[in-house]
Amino acid sequence: MPAHENHTIRPHSPAETGTHQQPETVIAEPAINPIQAAEFQLDYANTVHGNPELPIEKRRAAQAKASEMADVLEILDYSASSGNSVDSLVKSTERGIGSLDPGKLKRAQEFASQDYSELAGTAQFRHWERGRQAKAAVKAEAERAAAAQAESEQKTDAIDASRAELAETYLLQDVLKGGVAVHTDFAAEYSQHGYSGFSERVEDKRQGVPIKEYNEPFVLEDRNLHKVYGDRGIYEGVVFTPVSKNMYEEVEVPGRKKMFGREPATKQRQVAGTEPMLASEVVAGAADEPAVEMTYRTFGDSSYRSETEYKVPDGRAGNILVVSIVMPESVAGNLEQAGKADPNIIRTVAEKAMLENIGIPEAAWREGDEHTHGRPMRPPYEAWAKASGGQSKLYFQEPGARAFDPSRAVAVKSA
Repeated sequence: MPAHENHTIRPHSPAETGTHQQPETVIAEPAINPIQAAEFQLDYANTVHGNPELPIEKRRAAQAKASEMADVLEILDYSASSGNSVDSLVKSTERGIGSLDPGKLKRAQEFASQDYSELAGTAQFRHWERGRQAKAAVKAEAERAAAAQAESEQKTDAIDASRAELAETYLLQDVLKGGVAVHTDFAAEYSQHGYSGFSERVEDKRQGVPIKEYNEPFVLEDRNLHKVYGDRGIYEGVVFTPVSKNMYEEVEVPGRKKMFGREPATKQRQVAGTEPMLASEVVAGAADEPAVEMTYRTFGDSSYRSETEYKVPDGRAGNILVVSIVMPESVAGNLEQAGKADPNIIRTVAEKAMLENIGIPEAAWREGDEHTHGRPMRPPYEAWAKASGGQSKLYFQEPGARAFDPSRAVAVKSA
């Protein structure tokens, strides 16, 4: 057969040999580019340098080679990512364009111009390339698994968020089934009695438990609530109080003495103690379990700063909003727990009570209308947050407590 430097090896056909011989498998040499060659030489040099059994001179030479290959790889990687050939980068640098190191560029240019076909056929390179491909496969699988895990976690988070939102919706529905009473400065058109000023509005289904006292539950070391709370950057508070009723007994009271004898004894009805009330005794249609009253109240501060003042419809300072809802004990427990995790839900309860239970128009609540002289009935939450460095606080009062507890002041995150 005539010799050719670049000939194609073709197996003989069965007709030529008289047999059915299988074609010979020809293994192509792996393609190799300068980046692969540099990575291989860098890894090899690092391996030699890290072998303590080799002579120190050989290890030092390998260290120098590794440093050189690192510089070359830096330029080759930049060339590949920028889409500019090494030659064009060299020319740009010669014209004063760019900030690449000329020495590194020169070494990378020389390295890229070499032929690495012989290197591709060596056993060392084949072994390294198999290892590189194996590592790449492991990395790809790890990235795929991480992406799948992240997607799964996102779906789980979305499901959890959806469940939490649904749970909050059901909780709000349960809370607002309670009997609502509100105390604030009402415009005449929104007052239960037809005149403007501070007054109460009470839902018809709430029986026998008006807002008896909306200051006393919050009194701590001072009866001036603006001083206790507002001066500390706390403009809201909430307290959950069991609802009770008086128990009475008849006692015989001796008659008064007279000059001649004594007046007849009389029987009087006196308070003998208290007992819990059932929610069904206070709110028509509520559950037969102990009743709890949630009282939400706003505070000002003792300086009456204009930027934090909650104003009445005619523009004077000093408005307050008190929202009282009587609900079953189990519902109150869930609301208190949810409120401590996110106090915004307490604000939402107050807002929905005003809009849905009391029937205040949304425009009057949010922006103000002609009846409120354009002043919103909604408390100035944003102004409170700004005055408090970005987050105001809501105080969860413990019934009967008389000492201020900083841990009960929970920051209200911006909604």
